Amino acid sequence: MKILTIGGATQDIIIIHSHPETVHFCMAHQTRSFLLLEEGKKIDINQLHYLSGGGATNSAVFFKRYGFESSAFFKIGTDQRGDFILKELQAEGVSLESIARSQTVPTALSFIIPAPSGDRAVLVYRGATQTLTKQELPFDAIKNVDQLYITSLSGPSSKLLPAIAAFARQHNV
Repeated sequence: MKILTIGGATQDIIIIHSHPETVHFCMAHQTRSFLLLEEGKKIDINQLHYLSGGGATNSAVFFKRYGFESSAFFKIGTDQRGDFILKELQAEGVSLESIARSQTVPTALSFIIPAPSGDRAVLVYRGATQTLTKQELPFDAIKNVDQLYITSLSGPSSKLLPAIAAFARQHNV
């Protein structure tokens, strides 16, 4: 089965720290919790992990690892972060025949700060992901797959969802 994923592509940087005196976890009203960073403090980081992330990339890798013929469509910048994402997806065997690249807007970037609870806080720069236009959509690729999996379209790109769904429906995808 051929599956095409459409959505975001991000370089994720996971920040590993072990300094409870500078990164505080607190509960408020028993329904929400917060990570608090003390203003003016420098917080030492133990490790940084660089990964490919984003809805289109994560789901494409998932489908490929489970034996499907997987391809992904997303928009990235023409920068090192974008090249990093492409290299990771190629290593996973995900087809990248119809991606879009921006000459002016950088690739999306997320900083992930794990919380003691096991959850995390994420600081996100959406970058090129939200500059996707209808003209860049991979309509030929959509016609040639069995399944379409649409993930995170953010900002102005989210307005493309009805056009993508209508086109897929017209072609029995």
